[in-house]
Amino acid sequence: MKNIKITLILAALFLMNAAAFAQDDVLPAKPYMGRLFITNGTVHVGNGSVIDKATIEVNNGKIVAIHTTE
Repeated sequence: MKNIKITLILAALFLMNAAAFAQDDVLPAKPYMGRLFITNGTVHVGNGSVIDKATIEVNNGKIVAIHTTE
């Protein structure tokens, strides 16, 4: 009975150790410089209004325009 307990404890410790190394460190991507369009998005404006099916234009990391289809 004592061998089973020791085996279970060692197995649990091994599995916890393996889970700690299950995922590599995730590094952020380099910033994209240039024009980027995000289409068919939903924009939630600071005043509480919502714009559906919007196209967001981003240039060098800054939002420069929001276009709507309406």
